[in-house]
Amino acid sequence: FTPWPAQQATVDNQRKERQRQRRRQRAAGEARLGREMSAAPLSPSQGAGRLGSGDEGGMVMRRGSAMDSSSFDLDSPVAELSTKSIAYHERNIATHIKAVGPGHIDLAQSYTSIGAVYFENEKLDLALLAYEKCLAIQLRLLKEDHQDVGKTYANIAAVHFRKAEVFEEAQESGFDEYGKSLEFSFKALEIVVKVNGRQHMAVVTVSSSISLTYKRRSEFEKALEFCEKSLAITMQKLSRNKGGK
Repeated sequence: FTPWPAQQATVDNQRKERQRQRRRQRAAGEARLGREMSAAPLSPSQGAGRLGSGDEGGMVMRRGSAMDSSSFDLDSPVAELSTKSIAYHERNIATHIKAVGPGHIDLAQSYTSIGAVYFENEKLDLALLAYEKCLAIQLRLLKEDHQDVGKTYANIAAVHFRKAEVFEEAQESGFDEYGKSLEFSFKALEIVVKVNGRQHMAVVTVSSSISLTYKRRSEFEKALEFCEKSLAITMQKLSRNKGGK
């Protein structure tokens, strides 16, 4: 039997220890957020489905790694970090608009960054809106075939692809969203080819994404066509690398 004062002291110590653990988790999250914000802005290649600079100096598109909202604990340090990240980018956008106006090219990167965070947190409509605002600025200030425009086309394609998946998970048709994903993927591919050439590995990544989208639409011949194009470029690349050794 533990006397009441000692028992209460044990409970108090346990509660204080839990509070210290939460403070340490919060401090670690804030420190990690600080490192992210002091570094370069989020690259499109850091999130799922975005097109950014890869090892080959070209562009990379990735699919299907968005966070599963069903397993996202809103009380977790990760959720807290994501909320702070969104708040940071929203303040950054407000500051940019106040400082340089709503149409400055720097604002396009801010929209890309917050779009990436929205995407990772399954806020797909907000991600799409952010990327569309970015695209509007880029098309007004950059050439239509600028590499950054291609990245934004790929970002938009990835959002539509994920929206199609969400529809399918809800037992609804994602056919139209896959169609929109293809539309923007082809725009991205056109720019990738123009910037890097037809034999660049960036073409493989975008073509592979197009192949997957056609497969999801059950258009298997077209899916196979782009899969074979990707394979041919990859084999040629591997052959050249092997010959150079």
